[in-house]
Amino acid sequence: MRSHQILVSLGHSLASAAQAQTAFAQGATLVTHAFNAMPSLHHRQPGLLAAALLHPQVWCGFIADGQHVDPLMLQLILKTNPRRGLFLVSDALAPLGLPDGVYPWDTRQITVTAGTARLDDGTLSGTTLPLLAGVQNLVRWQSCSVGRAIALATEAPRQAIGLPGLGAGQPACQLLRWHHNVNTQALTWERLFVPA
Repeated sequence: MRSHQILVSLGHSLASAAQAQTAFAQGATLVTHAFNAMPSLHHRQPGLLAAALLHPQVWCGFIADGQHVDPLMLQLILKTNPRRGLFLVSDALAPLGLPDGVYPWDTRQITVTAGTARLDDGTLSGTTLPLLAGVQNLVRWQSCSVGRAIALATEAPRQAIGLPGLGAGQPACQLLRWHHNVNTQALTWERLFVPA
């Protein structure tokens, strides 16, 4: 796959740390939905996640909805990986932006409540929250700085898939202006018009 310029992401896996390291040596560079559908960090069996978080060329995507991963655990990985290797993902499903309710999902149904989608048996299946809601959550939880929270949804995903970083003078089709209220920790944004 790598010989065809295809990025390889590991996830939803019971891989041991040794198996993960073998995959990384063979070219896997991403981990999908860190913590989800994989064993938790364990002091005697570190597994895929520990191997990924320590590997200098591997990027881990994580969901900041407060349901997939506890905010305290997100704070832990953000503080132990202060420079790189992490990026924000939404895990949003087709009902993104729709109200709470029951929606079709492959041959099953999901029930959406407050942005969280679950199967009939209660299994977490995804979110209906946009990516920028995760940025807002990280700031509200004080998991990291405002600048880093924004970068985790903008700059870091580009780096994770090998695209050049964002910078002054580059063409842009959409720009956002951010505002952080230090008293309430609320982070808001507005779209700015970019002339063609």
